[in-house]
Amino acid sequence: MTCCDFCFFFTCVFVHLRSQRKMSVCRCCLGFWLFFLHSPPAVTATGQSELVCSPQPITALAGDDVTLPCRLERTTFASDDTLMWTKPDLDPKYIYVHKHGQLVFESQNPSYSYCTALFVDQLMNGNVSLKIFNVKLSDAGNYTCILHSVQKEALIQLRVGAVSTPVISLVAADSSSSSVALQCESAGWYPEPEVLWLDGDGNLLSKHSNNFTCRVQQKKINQSRETEIRISGDFFSAPSGLFVSITTGLAVGTVSVIIAFFAVWKLTCEGKYTLTSNDDVKAPLSDAGLQNLTNRITEEEREMAENKMKSWSLEATDKGMT
Repeated sequence: MTCCDFCFFFTCVFVHLRSQRKMSVCRCCLGFWLFFLHSPPAVTATGQSELVCSPQPITALAGDDVTLPCRLERTTFASDDTLMWTKPDLDPKYIYVHKHGQLVFESQNPSYSYCTALFVDQLMNGNVSLKIFNVKLSDAGNYTCILHSVQKEALIQLRVGAVSTPVISLVAADSSSSSVALQCESAGWYPEPEVLWLDGDGNLLSKHSNNFTCRVQQKKINQSRETEIRISGDFFSAPSGLFVSITTGLAVGTVSVIIAFFAVWKLTCEGKYTLTSNDDVKAPLSDAGLQNLTNRITEEEREMAENKMKSWSLEATDKGMT
């Protein structure tokens, strides 16, 4: 009994006490109040069955399994109800059709075959959520859950992203000084992220520090990846120490390669010239050259024999004279 009802009843009693002639009015008022008190409450919008999906976008990473949460309130899901999940930007738009207790394959979009499922054992409890396996970037968008028995539908949004771990590398900024540049790279992100440089305490970099952290984040899909690098004080103690070492190493390596190349070239040339000289010697020994050499040797032997004969003749003459 509300306050208004009580005031209404009190007014009727007051009229009854003041005048018997008002009896008919009082009886009318009392009857009206009794009718209002015992009549069933009217069905309001808050008492109707509702199909409720998550008002917040659902985020997932490519390759993960994701659930689009949706539930049926203030009523029971009947076994012969028709439950449909659709994606309006597809043709056909039906992602999953559950009718008479089973999936209707003929109505399902081929790209979602064997990639979606309902929580069948929880349908009677009002859980009409949809699960998508191995989600892809193309799965991002709006989905609609439709329940025919109560003629209700609800909308839910899915966001799909891709991430990767950032890589920090040192890049020469100025070879004449001790300064270096840190380059942070992270590929494959979707949607496009923002890059933040942090100090060793995780604060946005605003002053010199030996600890550097590169954070790549995407707030829409609630994802972030970061990589930390530490540069010791010795790195900055000697001006251009790193670059001097690199330059010296490159110079020594270049000179070594030149010396080795020259040595190999010289050996190759000497071998070539030696081979040519041998060929020049061997050439006269072939054919006519060989015959000339033989004749020369024969003449020398004959001269030597004649000289020996002359020598013997002179010795014999000297002995006879004696």
